[in-house]
Order: sequence, then C-alpha cells, then structure tokens
Amino acid sequence: MSRPRFLRALLCLRLAAALPLIAVTLAPSAARAQSAADKATARELAVAGIKEFKKGNFAPALEKLQKAQALYDAHVHLVYIARCQVQLGQLIEAAESYRALARKPIPKDASDAVRSAQAEGAEELTTLEPRIPKLRIDVEPADVQGLQISINGQEVPAAIVGVDRPVNPGQVVVRVGAPGYKTGEASLTLAEGGKETVAIVLEEGEGGVPVVEASPGTTSGTPGSSAGTASGEPSPPPPKPVSFIMEPRASVFLPLGKIGDHAANKVVRGGVGGELRFGVHFLKRLTGLAMIEAHGLAPLSGFDSFALDGLYSEVPEADESDWVETASTKTVGRVAGGLGFMYSTPHHQLGYFVELDLLGEHMAGTTTMSIREGTPQDQLGFDQCSTDVMFTGGNARLNGGGVIPLNDLLALTPYISGAVGRFPKADLRGDCTEEINDSLDTIHGWLGLGVGVQFMLGE
Repeated sequence: MSRPRFLRALLCLRLAAALPLIAVTLAPSAARAQSAADKATARELAVAGIKEFKKGNFAPALEKLQKAQALYDAHVHLVYIARCQVQLGQLIEAAESYRALARKPIPKDASDAVRSAQAEGAEELTTLEPRIPKLRIDVEPADVQGLQISINGQEVPAAIVGVDRPVNPGQVVVRVGAPGYKTGEASLTLAEGGKETVAIVLEEGEGGVPVVEASPGTTSGTPGSSAGTASGEPSPPPPKPVSFIMEPRASVFLPLGKIGDHAANKVVRGGVGGELRFGVHFLKRLTGLAMIEAHGLAPLSGFDSFALDGLYSEVPEADESDWVETASTKTVGRVAGGLGFMYSTPHHQLGYFVELDLLGEHMAGTTTMSIREGTPQDQLGFDQCSTDVMFTGGNARLNGGGVIPLNDLLALTPYISGAVGRFPKADLRGDCTEEINDSLDTIHGWLGLGVGVQFMLGE
C-alpha cells in the first residue's frame, strides 16, 4: 500500500474511534440548549396563562398552561391547570391534576412559590373532592350480553353498572345498548356534590340511536380526560348548583341591653316567632338575602310604664298610686325586615354558614289603664283608656349555624343569632294622651335560637 493511502486509512480509523467521544461531549450541550429553550418558552406560556386566568378567561388560560406543562414539568403549572379545570366544570380532571401535583417531589432548593403551589393544591383538592357528583347506572335485564354504555356520547366500560362513578356536573345523557335490544336512554342534570341513580330497562328489538356517537359531544367525565369535546374545546361551565333559595325559620328570642330607662328584659320577656328569607346565590359561596320576620313577645311592667308616663304628662300633678287602678299590656308584636349576605360551604354538603344582616325593626303594644275610683276623674274626662306604644329603630345581626342536607332540594339550618340595635324614638298615641314622640338613646339587643328549612330552587 502506498504511503498516502496508508495515512488516509490511519486517519479514518482515528476519526472513527473519536466519534463516540465527540457524540458524548456534544450531546449534553445540545440537550442543555434544548431544555433551556423549552423552559424559557414554558415560562412565557405560563405567565400568559396565569394572566388569562386572573382575567377570568379560563379556556385560553388552560390551553396555554397545558402547553407550558408539556414543555416543562412544573408545580406552578399543575396548580393553575387544576384551577382552570375547576372553573370550566372539569372537576374530575382538576382532581387528577391536583393529585399529580401532590405526587410530584419538591427539590431541596425549591422556591417558596413551588412549595406554596403544592400546599395550596392539597388544600384545594380537599375542598374539591366532595363537590364531584357520582352517578350509578342500573340496567335491566341484569344478564345482558355484549352490553355497551356511553355517557355523553363516549363509551365507558360495562363494568360500571351498579357502581357509583364520578361524573362531571352538568347535563348528562346515558345510553345503553346490546345485541337484540333497542337503545335505552336517560338524561339528567348532576349538581355538584350530588349522587344520582338512573335505571334503564332494555326492550327487545333492533334499532335506536347509536350508543357511542361518531363525534362525541361533551366530556363523559371519565378520569384523565381533559378535553370537553371531540375538537378539544373545553366543555362549557356547568350551571350553578343553586340559583335561588327560600327559607322559612322558627325561633325564640330573648332581649338584651336597655330600652329607655328600663332594662330590656323588664320591658319584654322574650317570645317566639318566624322569619321568611329569599336569597340569590352568586360567586362561589356567597348568597344575597332579603328577609322579613315577626315575633310575639311577652310584655312586662317596664312596657306599661311608657304608657303611664304618657298619661302623667297630661296631668303632671297626678300620682300613679292615686290615679291608676290597673295598667295592662296583653301582647307586644315585633316585626323586622332587611338585607344581608351569607357565606356558606357548597350547597348539598354538610357544612356551615355565617351571615351578616342589617334590619329595620318595629315593636308595638297597646296598654289599657283604668282610673281609680274616688279620684277627680272629671280632670281626665274618662275612667278607662288605652295607649298604643310603638318603638321604631334598627339593628345589625350576626348569625351562623350548620347546614344539614336532607336531599337535593332541602336542608335543615339550625342557628344562633345575636343582634345589636337602637330604638331612637318611642311614639305614644291613643285616648289616654295626645300623640307624644320620645327620643331614646339606649342600646338594646336580641339573642335568638332557631332552625330553618332551606329550599334550593333554580337547579
């Protein structure tokens, strides 16, 4: 072999031997460049997605955050993906995102944002899980062979028959079919936290709508499915579980503080009554309320004294022991009405509520007096008379208690309430005295204990 050929062959051998080393040396650099570029792109997508989330644009936010997560696996991406899915009604997918976040290890040098994302995600998952509704599908005949089942057009395993299956809230269409049978169908609306059962009886025959749609519509609610439709568009938000509430209440009342110169519990002893409330549910856990209540109270001597003061104002020199034989008030009525806000745990769940109300109130009773014989009744012109005593004012009331669901529409709400207010004036009028308006500057209150029955409307 000539020398030039020998040198070329030797050079080729050395180059072949060096290729693995060159590849090993260059590969990490290329990987680092790719990873850095992916990370930078993911960061930009995540920032844009979080901005969209804060604006309330949940569908585009989810799309950007899922792309960011595909480029770079990050705790913050996952927590915001789950939050978007919650807002879009994809509760099952959100729960899976939260669980993926919980399983993701935290590096020792992780930032506070990473640690907060995992901690907040765990707390939000705890709140979310009770909100996921469940659906049980029962099929007759029970021994049908070749059974096919779909939920909202997407096939699910026949093994779910007779089993509570998590399904996203909203409108649900269940179809069941089998060879030799007509397609059975049932539709219903699932509320958050609800639990429903549908029973489908298959009839022998052929035909009917397909069990599985060629182009599925809304999501079936199966875990791991993140798209709401076949085109990949997120499913629309489900209807709010409760739009309106109506709640009658029954309660007992005890007075506190002072009314005029008398302790409130010397003016009235307390009593029983009821309240009717109407509410509009908005945001996540807030309900705006309007209410009216009425109570019957047992009057005491302090109430009579207001009427006596009116009588003696007509004849200043009169003395109670000389002029009045008896003074009696049979019943005192109290009515109040106003507006308030209630914060509560999600509807259809065992939980609690806290409420703040502003009320106008009116308390009134009629006192009958008889004039003692032997007194100069001609100065008064009567031997018996009556005076209407009316207190007008307002109060601020704080109340709270428990929510005990009975079914999808009813819940019991035992509660305790406390109110603080004023009666700025007392009006007296009747045939014992001319009309008198007294100013009062004392603070009174009410302590209440009761129970309500909450009707949930607008499902």
